[in-house]
Amino acid sequence: MGLSLDEQKYNEKSNVSALLNGGHLELINGVKVLYINGSHYEMGYQHGYFLKNETQEVLRAFIQRAKDKFTYEALINLWNITQPYIPQCYIEEMQGIADGADVSFEDLGISYMTVVKIDVKCFTYAAWGDATEDGNLYHVRSLDFPVFIKDPITGKYIQENSVLIVREPENGLKSLCPSIAGWLNFYQGINEEQVSIGVQVCWSTDQTLKGIPTKFKVQKILDSAED
Repeated sequence: MGLSLDEQKYNEKSNVSALLNGGHLELINGVKVLYINGSHYEMGYQHGYFLKNETQEVLRAFIQRAKDKFTYEALINLWNITQPYIPQCYIEEMQGIADGADVSFEDLGISYMTVVKIDVKCFTYAAWGDATEDGNLYHVRSLDFPVFIKDPITGKYIQENSVLIVREPENGLKSLCPSIAGWLNFYQGINEEQVSIGVQVCWSTDQTLKGIPTKFKVQKILDSAED
């Protein structure tokens, strides 16, 4: 008889060194660079473990901002609507983040849902060929996220917990993702096949939560797209 999910989690947590699996955090020219690898749960656990304080700050910041406009229960309802559409591998990665950072899975999910309820603006562009000096392709994205979202306890803004994530999934492509602590990605990245993706927001009333959220679509592309 196989182990239950709870038993598996207990066994995994009892051997933290195995979960970390070579993942580590570096500071390069003032930029935090997080290296994660292995299964989705292992990558998530490494993410949460090495960015524990930062992840807790980011979640408190988002939840506090959300509570300024909405109830906690309303955001939970949003998360409950969209969660069934998220691929299981990313649910496992989120659970790993929550376990590694010692935060609740629900709070992590709520932090992801705040984006659909706050004013977000960003822009992206790509240039290549005659448009660039050397003919190479350049992809630029500015995430003009609100600069007033901060942790009510430490006073740190979410932008202060930015991180560059280097992913090496055991069953996927390597990728590089600018993000913030606790988030798989911040809607952008490039993988080892040189597939680069970004998101440009154009709000509309013609949208639904009954589908894969953009964040997870982006990660799926980075993990699997070869062209």
